[in-house]
Amino acid sequence: MPNLQVSNPVQSITKAEAKHAGITLIVENFDKIDANRDGIVTRAELRSYLLANRRHVPMT
Repeated sequence: MPNLQVSNPVQSITKAEAKHAGITLIVENFDKIDANRDGIVTRAELRSYLLANRRHVPMT
């Protein structure tokens, strides 16, 4: 398996960019993720949203 590394990861994304890229999770939840309402979702905002909204699936 190759070691994939991103040399310049994306630090922020607008709703239009997320829509164009097909990132449904961000598009559908943009207003909830964009904590400071500046029209841009940062990596930190996305991380906070994902951690706060984790869904635990029971093991059966």
